[in-house]
Amino acid sequence: MNKIFAPFLPPWAETGLQPAFYDVESGTVLQQTARMYDKVNQLIRLFNEFSEATSEEVNAFEREVNETVEEYIEKFTELKDFVEDYFENLDVQEEINHKLDEMAEDGKLEEIMADYLQTRAIFAFDTVADMKNADNLVDGSYAETLGYHSKNDGGSALYKIRTSTVDDTVDDMFIVEIGDGADNLVAELIYDEVDVKQIGAYGDGTHDDTTVLQAAFDKNATVYMPKGDYLIESSVDIKDKANDSEAYVLKASEAKITYTGNNYAFNIQNVANARLDFGVIRSTTGGCLNMYATGGSGSTYDYIQYVVINFKVMQAGSTKDCVYASTVDNGWINEITFENGRFYGNAANGFHVTYGCNNWNFNNIGFEGCVTGVYLENTNSEHAMGHYTMHECRHSENITNYLKADGVGDIRDVFIFYSWKLDTFKIITNEHCDDWYAYSRDNIGSHLVAGNWQYSTVLKTLEGGQNIGGGSNLNDFVIAGDYNLNQTGYFNTATNKPNTASLGKLSVQNFNNFRYQNCPYILQTYTTTEGHIFQRTFDGNSWTAWDLINGCACMEFADNTNLNNLRHGSFVCTSSAKKATLTNIPSGVANLFRLDIERFGVQSSGTSCIQKIYDGDTNMYIRTAQGSTWSAWKQVAYTV
Repeated sequence: MNKIFAPFLPPWAETGLQPAFYDVESGTVLQQTARMYDKVNQLIRLFNEFSEATSEEVNAFEREVNETVEEYIEKFTELKDFVEDYFENLDVQEEINHKLDEMAEDGKLEEIMADYLQTRAIFAFDTVADMKNADNLVDGSYAETLGYHSKNDGGSALYKIRTSTVDDTVDDMFIVEIGDGADNLVAELIYDEVDVKQIGAYGDGTHDDTTVLQAAFDKNATVYMPKGDYLIESSVDIKDKANDSEAYVLKASEAKITYTGNNYAFNIQNVANARLDFGVIRSTTGGCLNMYATGGSGSTYDYIQYVVINFKVMQAGSTKDCVYASTVDNGWINEITFENGRFYGNAANGFHVTYGCNNWNFNNIGFEGCVTGVYLENTNSEHAMGHYTMHECRHSENITNYLKADGVGDIRDVFIFYSWKLDTFKIITNEHCDDWYAYSRDNIGSHLVAGNWQYSTVLKTLEGGQNIGGGSNLNDFVIAGDYNLNQTGYFNTATNKPNTASLGKLSVQNFNNFRYQNCPYILQTYTTTEGHIFQRTFDGNSWTAWDLINGCACMEFADNTNLNNLRHGSFVCTSSAKKATLTNIPSGVANLFRLDIERFGVQSSGTSCIQKIYDGDTNMYIRTAQGSTWSAWKQVAYTV
């Protein structure tokens, strides 16, 4: 710190002139100045002494800090040299082994390994046999196989290792015993759907896979058959799958199944809400599918219902049908659909359907080599069977009969839609056949029926989208599409057109889920060039009359009009006198109102429509008709 030196005397102290602030009683100016000067010098000495002491302390502190920093630098350098030297001479493996030895001696290592094995470890094995012979599996661990019989054979799977229970059935498929059983350990297969190769199916066309497939179908789970050639020497049962809450599924569309027995490859019994996807089923001697319901009483009815069977090829031997369906007692087999497959071989029949089997659909099915494509046989003279639909089906030239009906009971409601080469079909019926219909893109030849079709109706149609020619009968148009009737000469010679219509277009809607109240439902709509619209339906036996559904100008009500008889158009009421003559109007309606009617369909019992009455700017009344039945009027708010 810098020192302060004594000041010079002020000029007035040397001249003796007395400033105004001096006290004359305290002495002369010089005396007072000397005393003040002395006091100032004392203060200066004290400040200088303090500065010297403070500077020395600061210097001492600075020396101490420097010494401390140097000491820490020396210690850091010493530590750095030690660490570098330690890691240059460290034997890591020796240290690890030493630590593991310590953990092994006090039991910590065993505890850690056991916990890991029970919670995280997955042991891998080439085959199930290797897993069975393993000695390193513990309760709670997992095992993964890379194949069932051999590595990469398609049977790789994941298992949970656990202690066996009294409820376990060791089958080497779903439950596999580990070792000789002394440790009571089993491997339980983990699955969402049963993959037959995971439980031991070979799929090589040589080994018999019957037992494995049966075990798969005995589980209440989806069955998956990967691509392969599965040999079965005995019939496999698909049964007791009638679960209303969950659909049963078979995924075998890429599988080829070869059956060498004399009966049927698969017996299907008591199955409902199911989809079975087969690939190829080839039976060397017997048949492919045997569907049967044995009946029962009370709540133990045996049935098959709501089942869709998709397949590629079914080939049966000469002694059995490809598909045979039969019932006894009170059993039934209803709502069955076969689709997208081909029957091939020397089978007596593609389908052989007997009494108790109703509401069957055959979609896109081909028949080759069978004696008869579909054989309907009613062996019960007291009850009818029926409701069969064949849609987009086809046959080869060497088939004997496309469709045959026989037996002692009635067979009703058979519909053939758009099948190929219908003009060459041979359909054999008898006196018990009633209400049979054929719809085709081709003209139907007179040789369609070999036998008795005396109660049948046969319709022919033109391809959708073409013009309607002269002399055409509009009754023949049942294929969905639009048809033009826009030439006067052709229009004048067309039959069964709307009486008051003119040139226009015919639109056809064919609801070919095939049944509406036990009859096919076809809707024809004819629209004239002026915008008038007519509709009618085919109700299963005949066409309803044409009904004008729009095109009426707004007109005044005629006296004594019953609103229940109005199904189209717009009407106005212009006075209280007119209103007094009307019936079935809403109560409270004003004297002046307008009625508009909207159509939304045609039924055999009448036209379905909506009536709306507008009463001023805020009131609207509305009601609907379903067939011949009207609902009550309901008043609702209305804003223009």
